[in-house]
This record gives sequence, structure tokens and C-alpha cells, in this order.
Amino acid sequence: MSLKAPTFLFVDEPTTGLDSHAALLMVRCLRNLADDANNRLTILASIHSPNSDILKMFDKLYILAKDGVCVYSGVPTLLQQNLREHIGLVHDKKKPPIEEYLTIACKGIDNENVCRLAETTLSQQQEELKPLIPQMKNLPQGIIVNHKLFSIEDLFLQIARMFQLIFIKQMNSRIFTVFMVTIVCFIHSNLFDQNILQPDTCVSKLNFTKPQNNQTCQDKLEEDNRIEYYGYYQSMIVMVLGYVLNAISSLTFSSLIKVFKNEHRN
Repeated sequence: MSLKAPTFLFVDEPTTGLDSHAALLMVRCLRNLADDANNRLTILASIHSPNSDILKMFDKLYILAKDGVCVYSGVPTLLQQNLREHIGLVHDKKKPPIEEYLTIACKGIDNENVCRLAETTLSQQQEELKPLIPQMKNLPQGIIVNHKLFSIEDLFLQIARMFQLIFIKQMNSRIFTVFMVTIVCFIHSNLFDQNILQPDTCVSKLNFTKPQNNQTCQDKLEEDNRIEYYGYYQSMIVMVLGYVLNAISSLTFSSLIKVFKNEHRN
């Protein structure tokens, strides 16, 4: 047994809505994908009412009855033999074996033939697993997962993907962000007096006795007050913009979680 699990591809009813020829081509594509040595891919597909030509392309079949019990587990070529050996059904050669199984499976677990096939299938699976039990090893640290090493090429690839995701795929969110920031800045700038930008705190080094450098106590207090309010203005705009951006990011981040998981796997 391998300690490294293969890559699984789960396909739910890939032939639904297709005619016989198109369904055959679809399964043939999956077969070619599984046979590619570079992929090391295991494909699990659920098919409703398949025909014999499609079943022949699969390595192993699992036929489920009405109540979810497995009535057959094995290769497609042994369908007819399994019916004859375990329930004594004489198969009509003009009728595909899979149709006989589907007819039996529709009756549910209360049917005698379904119970007999389910028990036989369970026994066969247990017999297949018994020889493998002595080969199993106890791994206290669990199965070792080989992580990919860091590389500059992968870093630039991830940056390019995130740039495309944030600024192209989520263009509507970026436009909404710019609109909200503009509205917040406009409202915030109108809450303060424009005179807070007028104070000139610079003093001429050449002549301190110039009239424009002389201030009364009232002027000095007004300028200090404006300077203080300007500091409030800068602090509040940074704080408000931070809250707005955090709120928008929180709303859009939930849609990115699935993307982040896929990017991490890739």
C-alpha cells in the first residue's frame, strides 16, 4: 500500500443530459485522463443508468441499491457471473447485465436479492482487505506530507494570480471601494473649518522684529487652536479610512476563502 494518496477527481453524473454518443465521448476523455502517467489521477464518477459500453471503460464498479447499500463491487466483466453465482439468476443474453442490477437495486434493502448481494459484496471487500492488514505500518507522526519548497518563480506566479483576482476579477469591489473612500473624504473634509490650513508656523531667521512676525496673544491662541484641529483632522481621516477599508475587506474576504484554499493546493 502506498503512503502517499493519489490525486482524486470526483465527477457527479458527467453524462447527465447527453446522448449516448456524447456520453461515451465524455467517459472516454475521463479514461484518457486517468491513463495519463503524468497525472497520477484517480477518478470517481457517479453515473445514473449507464450503458454497457460506458461501464467497460471503468476499472471498478460500485453499484448502489435504493437504500444506499452496495450490491456489487468489482470489475465490469464479472457482472453476469456474480448474478448467477449468488442469487441464481439466469441472465438473458439479449439484456445487458447492468439492467438486471438496476432492476434489483430499485427494490431496496427489504428485497431478498438485494440483501444477499449486499452481504456477498461486504464479504468480498473484507476478504480483499485481509491480506493487506499485515502490511500496514503504524506511523505515530501520521502520513508524511511532502511540501513544495519555496521558489521565486512560484512567488511571482502567486503575485500575478492575486493581482488578477483582486484588480480584474473583483473590479466591482475595487470601484465600490474607491467610491466609498471618496464619499468619506468629502464628508470628513466638510466637517472641519478650512481655516485650519491657514496658520503659518514658520518664522523668518533674518529679522524677528518684522511686523508680520509679531503676533498678539489672541492670534497665537487661534493659530495653536487651528494647528491642533488640523492634527485631529489627520488622525480622524486615517482612522475612518481604516475602518471603511476593514469593513469592505471583511465583506469581500469570505468569497476569497475558497480561492485561497485552491491556490494553496496548487
